[in-house]
Amino acid sequence: MWTSSSAGFWRLFGYISGQNSAEMKINMTAPVTMSQNGSSAAFAMRFFVPSELASPPQPSNSQVQLVSESRDRVAVIE
Repeated sequence: MWTSSSAGFWRLFGYISGQNSAEMKINMTAPVTMSQNGSSAAFAMRFFVPSELASPPQPSNSQVQLVSESRDRVAVIE
């Protein structure tokens, strides 16, 4: 899990640091979530793009994907 989370974090960090089609820096958001992909040993890490960014730029890394989800209200405990 540590290897997957570290690799996933750095891919996402690259995206928000400007490795995207607009070379745009994007503020890091919370929460960052991680989940196991089905029964495999692979994990998916995700963060949420700020709502002010209506049309986020496409990632330069093919292992980073933009996924649209319905709006939810969540609470985060540190």
